[in-house]
Amino acid sequence: MASTDRINEALTKFLESDLSGVIAIKGAWGVGKTYFWNRFISGVKSVKGCRGHSYVSLFGIARIEELKSAIFTRHVPFADQKGRGKFDTAKKFTTSVLRNVEVSIGPIKNTDVWANIIEDRSLREFVVCIDDLERKEPGLSPSALLGFIANLRDERRCKVVLLYNDEELGKDKSLAKTLAEYREKVIDRELTFRPTAADSHHIIFRGTKYEFKTKTKSRSDPFNPSDDRTILEIFESIDTANIRVMRKAYDALEYFYDGFKSYPRQWHAFARQVVKICCLHYIYGRDFAIEEAIRSNKWIAAYREEKDGNQKQEAAKYSPLRKIGYFGSETDTLILEYLRYGYVDWESNKTLLSQREKQLALTGLSEKLRSVWDKIWSNFQASQEDFNTSMGAFLKKHRAKLSLTDVSQAALVLKEFGGLTRELEQLLNDKVDEFAEAVKGKDLDQLHLHGIGEHVLKMLKQKLNDQVVAKPIGEVVSMLTANDNGWNPSDLKYLKDSTADDFYEYMKSSKEKKLLSRLHQFHERIGGHALANRIKKNLEEALTKLAKENAINARRIRYGVGFTTGQ
Repeated sequence: MASTDRINEALTKFLESDLSGVIAIKGAWGVGKTYFWNRFISGVKSVKGCRGHSYVSLFGIARIEELKSAIFTRHVPFADQKGRGKFDTAKKFTTSVLRNVEVSIGPIKNTDVWANIIEDRSLREFVVCIDDLERKEPGLSPSALLGFIANLRDERRCKVVLLYNDEELGKDKSLAKTLAEYREKVIDRELTFRPTAADSHHIIFRGTKYEFKTKTKSRSDPFNPSDDRTILEIFESIDTANIRVMRKAYDALEYFYDGFKSYPRQWHAFARQVVKICCLHYIYGRDFAIEEAIRSNKWIAAYREEKDGNQKQEAAKYSPLRKIGYFGSETDTLILEYLRYGYVDWESNKTLLSQREKQLALTGLSEKLRSVWDKIWSNFQASQEDFNTSMGAFLKKHRAKLSLTDVSQAALVLKEFGGLTRELEQLLNDKVDEFAEAVKGKDLDQLHLHGIGEHVLKMLKQKLNDQVVAKPIGEVVSMLTANDNGWNPSDLKYLKDSTADDFYEYMKSSKEKKLLSRLHQFHERIGGHALANRIKKNLEEALTKLAKENAINARRIRYGVGFTTGQ
C-alpha cells in the first residue's frame, strides 16, 4: 500500500472518530502535502461533531489573533451540515458588517474587538488544517502556537491537521525545541507523507494526453540514443515525487502541445525533452544553470569517461543530466525560451521546426542514422573501427539529405575516434557552404543555438564573413560614428577589403562638412582585434600620404583628426 493510501486511511479514521485530536503530516517541500489535503477534504461531505473545515498557512501570520481570524474567515461549511445558513450569516456579519461599521456599546468602541469576540466564540467544532509550521513568522511564539493548537483540540472540540517540513522546521531551533518538549502533549499522531514518483504522477498526469501509458517510439535527435521511456519513467530516473515540478512540466506540455500540431513527428521526443529540462531547471537549478549547460554544450561533461581533477568535478556537477538521460537537441532552445520568458516566439522558430519535420519525414533516414549511433550507446559489441566505418559510409551515402547538425555532430565524434577522413572533412565543408548560403543576410546572433560544434561554428562564421558585401567607406564611417555613446564593431566587416588607397580616395573626394571630426572619432575608437587593427593601419597610411601633400593637410590631420604622422 502506498504512503498516500495509508495517510488517506488514517485521515478518514481520524475524522470518523468521536474524539477531537491533532494529527501531524510531515514531508519534504514539493511532495504535495497541501495538494493532497485539499483534494482529500474536498471529498468530505460531513464530519460528526464538526460544522466545517478551514485551511490556513502560517506564512505571514505573526500573532495568535491573526491565526484565529484567518481560521474563522476562511471557514467552509461541510456540504451536508445542518444549519449552515445560520453560521454563514454569522460569518458574513462578522467579516463584513463589523469590519466596516463602528459599534459603541458601553465603554467599548472598537469594531475589531467585537469581531474578535464573535470569532472567538464561534471558533469551535472545526476541522482545521494549519500548514507551513516551519514558515511561521519570528514574532509568533512557538509555545503560544502549540498552546493554541492544544486549545483548539481540548477546549474548542476541533480536529486539527498540521502540515510541515520536519527537516526545515529543525532549522528553527526555538520551534524545534518547543515541539520536541510538547510533542507528546500536543500531537496525537504523526504521519510521514512519502509519495512515490508514481503517486505524484498519478495525480497530475493520469488520464491526460501526456501520460504516455505505453512506450511510444520516439523520433529524437539522430545524435541521441533513442529514448522511448514514459513520462513516469523519466521522473523515476531521478527519483522525484515533487508534485510542483510535475505540475510545471505538465503546464509546459500544455503550452507546447498546440504549437507542435504542425510538427507531429517531433512531438514525443520534444515532450520528453520538456519534462527532462523542467526537472533539471526546477530541481537542480541551485547546483547549475541548465540554460548555460545546454547552450554552451557543458552537458557533454556528464558523459565524459576519462577525467582529470577538474573534469571529475564538472562531471559530478552535471551528473543529474546523465541520470535523467539528457542529450542535446536543436529544439531545446524553445524550452529554454519558455522557461525564461513564459512564452515562445513561434514565428522565429518556424524555419527550424519545419526543417526538422522535413528531415524526419525522410523515409527511414532518421532510424538508420540512429541505428549507427546505437553502435556506441546500445552495448559493448561494436568496435571503434566498426562505428567509424558505418558512420563514414552512412554520411557518404546520404550526404544530400543530411543537415549540417547531423554531419557536424558525426564529424566531432569521428575526429575523436580517429575516423574523420579527408573526404568526410570535405563533406563537412560542403555542408558549411550550403548552410552559409541558406542563412545569408539573416540574423546570425542565434547561430550557436543550432547544436553545432564549436570548431564547425568557427568555420561557418568565417564562411559567412567571406560572404559580406563591402559598403562605401563613407557610409560605414558614418554608421560607426553616428552615435556618441557607442558603436557596433561588427560593422567593421564591411571594410575588410578596403585598402589604404581606398581610404585615401575617400578622404580626397568627400565633401562632408564633418569629415574631420568623424575621422577623429573613427580613428580613436578603432582597434582591439586583427581586422580592426588592419583597417586602422590602412587608414593611418592614407592619412600619412595625405599629410605629405601640403602643410594645410598636415595641420588638418594633426589637429582635426588627432593623428600625428611622424613627420
